[in-house]
Amino acid sequence: MKHLLNKNVLIVDDEIDLREIMLDEFQALGATVTLAGSGNEAAELLAHQSFDLVLSDIRMPNGDGIQLLKKAKNHPNQNPLFFLMTGESQLSVEDALHNGAEGFFYKPFQFEKMMKAAARGLQTPSSRWVQIEPQKKDLRTFEIEMSDISVGRGGFFVASNSPLPTVGESLAFNIRILHPTQESEVIQGTGHCCWIRAQADSELRRGFGLEIESISHPSLERVVKIVQEFSSLPYVPKN
Repeated sequence: MKHLLNKNVLIVDDEIDLREIMLDEFQALGATVTLAGSGNEAAELLAHQSFDLVLSDIRMPNGDGIQLLKKAKNHPNQNPLFFLMTGESQLSVEDALHNGAEGFFYKPFQFEKMMKAAARGLQTPSSRWVQIEPQKKDLRTFEIEMSDISVGRGGFFVASNSPLPTVGESLAFNIRILHPTQESEVIQGTGHCCWIRAQADSELRRGFGLEIESISHPSLERVVKIVQEFSSLPYVPKN
């Protein structure tokens, strides 16, 4: 987890014991860690210091994690990787990722899983999504039209009337882009389903959130360029 070495990490939680445990875990990997006990305290720190990664509880007195997320993502001079943590919250994974959070963890969580997610998130998209190993042959493959997706910084919303994947399921995808004057283009990759919406309503389509894990080499540069042009996009859109 070399990507955490010398990174500035802000941990925000009103539970003192959890803050101290997380402090030890991140310091052991070479990160520089700052602690805050509330959203308001963390917001003050964000106003005067630069952070690469923020991990924040949602429900806290004196400023919650949702308010802090919005302040961090609207900061004019920095855009830290932001993970939300919660023991009990009405906020869904769908809404958290749409509002810009790069990760969402329910307490109690596995520290190793969080560390791996943080280290992966701190990589550039081109490094994070490069396909190093051959695609697993047993993955379910989804054939997707470009008109059925909305693009985010870390994945897609996929509108679908077909059987949906299960949350957490790894899958392969082929996204077909139609060009009026040339052959259609196909973006191939893998990802995992981070949430599903089994029923459409008056505003939101039926479908699922797909977080990208890898993009095939011919399409990687193009996808990265699209994402980097829209740094204010949701991490995974909800519609």
